[in-house]
Amino acid sequence: MKKTRILVIGFLFLLSYLVVLGRSFQLQVLRSETLRGRAERQQRKFTLSTPRRGRIFDREGQELAVSVAVDSIYAQPRKIFDRSAVARQLSPILRIPRRELLNKLSPERPFVWLSRRISPSQSLKIKALDLKGIGFIQENKRFYPNRTLAGHLLGFAGLDSQGLEGLELKYDHLIKGEPELFLTERDARGHTIFPRGGNLLRSSEGNDLYLTIHKGIQYIAERELKKAVLATRAKSGVVVVTNPLTGEVLALALQPEFNPNCFWRYQPSLWRNRAITDSFEPGSTFKVFLLAAAIEEAVAQPKDLFFCEKGSYEIGGNTIHDPREYGWLSLEQIIHFSSNIGASKIGEKLGKEKFYQYITAFGFGEKTGIDLPGEISGLVRPPRSWFQMGVRTISFGQGISLSPLQLISALGAIANGGRLMRPFVVKKIIDPRGTVIHTTKPRVIRRVISPKTARIVTKILTGVVKKNATGWRAALKGYEVAGKTGTAQKADIINGGYSEDRLLGSFMGFVPAKEPELAILVIIDEPQGKANGGLVAAPVFKRIAEKTLLILGAPPTTQITDFRLQIADLKSKI
Repeated sequence: MKKTRILVIGFLFLLSYLVVLGRSFQLQVLRSETLRGRAERQQRKFTLSTPRRGRIFDREGQELAVSVAVDSIYAQPRKIFDRSAVARQLSPILRIPRRELLNKLSPERPFVWLSRRISPSQSLKIKALDLKGIGFIQENKRFYPNRTLAGHLLGFAGLDSQGLEGLELKYDHLIKGEPELFLTERDARGHTIFPRGGNLLRSSEGNDLYLTIHKGIQYIAERELKKAVLATRAKSGVVVVTNPLTGEVLALALQPEFNPNCFWRYQPSLWRNRAITDSFEPGSTFKVFLLAAAIEEAVAQPKDLFFCEKGSYEIGGNTIHDPREYGWLSLEQIIHFSSNIGASKIGEKLGKEKFYQYITAFGFGEKTGIDLPGEISGLVRPPRSWFQMGVRTISFGQGISLSPLQLISALGAIANGGRLMRPFVVKKIIDPRGTVIHTTKPRVIRRVISPKTARIVTKILTGVVKKNATGWRAALKGYEVAGKTGTAQKADIINGGYSEDRLLGSFMGFVPAKEPELAILVIIDEPQGKANGGLVAAPVFKRIAEKTLLILGAPPTTQITDFRLQIADLKSKI
């Protein structure tokens, strides 16, 4: 009996041993990989840091936006012996209240960010303190070395390296890059523990953008626009400079300006690229496209006469006014002197259906397709919804809204012989290895008018910039300019109709007239005092054009006394 008991107990011990051995074999051999992975997931954690964004250059390779490596500071409170002393030492350096730092250094927290992307001087001061429990991780910060230059065009990226405005937003998926992947550990409660210095496993830079923008031309456009807005005490201003042959945007300037390095200090309304996001009634600049349509349809010829009613034209209880009492004017004189009455009679003769056909052909009422976010299409009503005065008022730029970019793109179609080009700002994209992965080529959207009509319109527009015409202040020594002034009343939203004292002065033109290299639009919004476009905007066009032609090395197209003296004079003004 006793022997039997011993055998049973021995068998049970053997059975238990076999069970333990089998379970050990299962855990250590059969399921080892599965359990090892589970343990690593519980003890380790992958943390993403901001990627290094690709750079943005101008057409000459000048840097407009870069990413710089900066330190972010963190704390591991459980390793800090005297939290109050640490908070007292860090507070003046980080410019964070001591009480706020003490809250962050709560002992319940195994890890906490104290400040992200601090300045190099702050980093050096803190590292010199050699504080236990305080560590640094290197991150990337977006930096715009030219401060406000091209700010509305570039936009900006946020704290997480996400593009938020402008090109940074539009091309975010291409320039953002792959995020930096840090391997960290977890404690028994699952809290993250950062090893000192971090453990970088993977990262890659984003692609670089090369723009059509010329840094020098952009600087000139911004400087001259700012001077004009301040001098006229205007509300705002816009300048767009393009190559009418290709659709490339050479400069895009707005006032008021903003600095994308500290975008949070500005009202969000100032971030907006109003050259593409806002619309306005163009006023007399729109007569250019009425002129082109009338000549293309053979409705009128340059020497055809129209009676301009001595400055006041009443139709159906509505009155159209001219700034002066004109009698008989030819078609070209109507453009030179910017007669609203004459334009309305041309529009009436052309007819609303035909006029609408050309308005849409020039690209009004649809987006230009530029590679920037937030573009609007403007407002062009179909002819069936035009009021009784519709064709007449639209003839001189009232009752239609468009963006500045649409206006200068349409003018480019006249400058280049009748082809509407798609505007663009990104010339090429290059990956981190230096390989060109995309090149933007000029693209014709459609032919709007014939080359013959474009030449006739150009010749008439050169008369606008001659003595006694509205745009004489835009004339350049040595170059023939084709252009048109505009002075538009702004709509009175509260009382209805149009405001008498809230005006918009503009000038658009291209130069040299016969072989254009530049098309420039200048808009001054609500200038104080005399506000007509020939007075406030044409001189800005002149100053931008003469300096830009010098940068481009465009030779004079008209005879001047001494070209060397002209070049020296222009250089002295830059």
